[in-house]
Amino acid sequence: MIQALSDRLAKRAQEIEALGIKGLDALHLACAERLKADYFVTCDDRIIRKYAGTVVVVNPVELTMTMLKQEADNADS
Repeated sequence: MIQALSDRLAKRAQEIEALGIKGLDALHLACAERLKADYFVTCDDRIIRKYAGTVVVVNPVELTMTMLKQEADNADS
């Protein structure tokens, strides 16, 4: 998906930056929020700790474990 840059999106990125998340990372998170992404995957523990928003921020291992658990739960249904 492609998310066009807007003043509203840039403002949200600045709000995320105020949490201590830098530049492009803040913009990527703002885009993920706008696109209503389920997950934002990163290896940056700082982002995982500092982000407080609507998107679930996880590392690749956590995402894999979540997906495997969901798959197993669906198979049991």
